[in-house]
Amino acid sequence: MEFRSPDEGEEPISDERWAAYFSLDYEGRCPKCDSNAGRSKVGLSEAELRSNAQLRSKHARLMHNVSKRSINKRKDDPKDPLVTCHYHPPDHQCRMSNLSRCRKKAFEKYIIRCKGHLDKARERLKENIKGSKKHTRIHENSKCMSKCMSTLELGEPITKRDYIRGNWEEGSNKFVICSREEAQEILRETGPPRLPILILPIPNDEVGRRKLIRYCHKLIRRIKSGPPLHVFDYSKAANNHDPELMPAEQTMQQYEGGKGPVLNILNIPMDSEEEDWMGEIGGFNLVSELYEEAKERGVDLSCLLKAIRVSLVATPDAMSLDHIDKHGFITRLKLWSGYKFWNIACEKHRKMLEEVVKSGEYSGKRFTIFLEAGCELIQPAGTLHSVLSHEENAITSCFMYWHPSMIQDILDQTLFEIRNPDITNDAHVSCFVKAMEILFDFWEDGKPGFPDIEEMSKAEDTLEVSHLAGLVFKTNVQLDD
Repeated sequence: MEFRSPDEGEEPISDERWAAYFSLDYEGRCPKCDSNAGRSKVGLSEAELRSNAQLRSKHARLMHNVSKRSINKRKDDPKDPLVTCHYHPPDHQCRMSNLSRCRKKAFEKYIIRCKGHLDKARERLKENIKGSKKHTRIHENSKCMSKCMSTLELGEPITKRDYIRGNWEEGSNKFVICSREEAQEILRETGPPRLPILILPIPNDEVGRRKLIRYCHKLIRRIKSGPPLHVFDYSKAANNHDPELMPAEQTMQQYEGGKGPVLNILNIPMDSEEEDWMGEIGGFNLVSELYEEAKERGVDLSCLLKAIRVSLVATPDAMSLDHIDKHGFITRLKLWSGYKFWNIACEKHRKMLEEVVKSGEYSGKRFTIFLEAGCELIQPAGTLHSVLSHEENAITSCFMYWHPSMIQDILDQTLFEIRNPDITNDAHVSCFVKAMEILFDFWEDGKPGFPDIEEMSKAEDTLEVSHLAGLVFKTNVQLDD
């Protein structure tokens, strides 16, 4: 086999010449080194031509680090262009016709990972029950969570297209898996989500992985130098429903050391510079607009802003039992480290919540969504759910949103929470009434996204008094500070 050394300054071989070299009927030498490897002659059978083409492909790959696949992928095809694929590393492009196949494989891999971790989580819960003292939080909560997860299955993932076309049913176990760009499209086109939306991390993304690690290190340093933390210590009595204040540095050292009781650290103020892409979408920026208007009026809504942007830190086996998020907020989570199981009730209506309050437990169908570092989850308002941190320390950013179309639902749910405070695991914001009064002004002024003006009088009545419960908002909303 003879090789020709390329001259200094030799022009690179074009993709077109490489593509010709890889073609079945090519009869020349290697365009790079003049090698005879796999050279064909006139009159060869198709089998011989294919064999020679394979030899040429092998030669180019081994000697020149050029693959037939990479050249073919770069070839222009207006009917089937190369596009960014959210299920491959950032520098990897796929043919548009292949995206559905890439998505299907990503779904399959996700389901396999979820099932493996679900089995491990069930075993850990059993071990926690056996190895803990009765009446402690870890013992009693593990019993409840084990009962919940013993027969739990992963929900059924659907695509953005399925969701927008309405190919799903209320009360089903379906959730959307999509890219962030697709999630933005869903929210812009359809408003408040009615199914959970899961955004998977880009696989094999080394840059993204380093970003996750840097974020966690930075947050831990900031927490250590900050004020005392609101912490649930799971070695304490289960009937103590209030978190205790613990020194920040000592608590975070215990968190990093991996020894000691299970800890769930709540409501850590978030860095104001943290990215909030969902808050830039029309309608979901309602709280930001509300806050700016309040500043102009001299009204202090800082407690609302504090309540909707928090960081959460948990050790493995920390858990929250069934609850709904306060004030009818839509919740978006970004998991920076660790694993979580998000266990979701299929049913989502007031009658179901009333039955949960009455009986003390949810007896209907539910499903789980598995979260790993880099995932984002968007949860519809009023969703009954429980959460388990699994295997590793978990750091989560939590954002909450209102949408103009939801005003009556927000008021109705808040009244329900006042009557049944155990249904949510957070105090209400003390400036809620002030915020609602400004939202009514937005509504009256005809800002986009609000319901018909005819519906406003009912909402105003709901704000002032609940005729069923006889409770007035202004005297019953719990203080958050």
